[in-house]
Amino acid sequence: YLPAAGNAFTVRAGIAYRFVTHIHLITGATTHTTAWGLTLATATLHDIRAISEAMSAANDTLAAWQVKEIDQAAATIVTATSTAVETAIRVSGIIEVNAAGTISPFIQFSADPSGDETAEPGTFFEIWPIGAYNVAAQGNFA
Repeated sequence: YLPAAGNAFTVRAGIAYRFVTHIHLITGATTHTTAWGLTLATATLHDIRAISEAMSAANDTLAAWQVKEIDQAAATIVTATSTAVETAIRVSGIIEVNAAGTISPFIQFSADPSGDETAEPGTFFEIWPIGAYNVAAQGNFA
């Protein structure tokens, strides 16, 4: 869902990272589910804990959010089966990196939605380090 150039993020060993992504997809109307995940290149994870919120509906239509916990980098289905041509997905959480390398977020469909699958403007992925993942607390805590 991100451009091919610039969609790999370098992560360091022993560091925890906080991340958030918002994806607004336009797809075809063939029945499908949508999954989100992280491709790991050299990097290995100690842990990943995230929450996804997703909905599929026509533009400007009220729809219920589908919420799911994510505990793996592999593709995790975040939407129910749908023929809607618009999907919004938010994922936020923390990854703990064992071995340094790169990660790349991705989406995957259970079937080809038969359309011009595009990520709309405003789609983003942000990631930032928050410290060593094996530290219980940082700062002035009693």
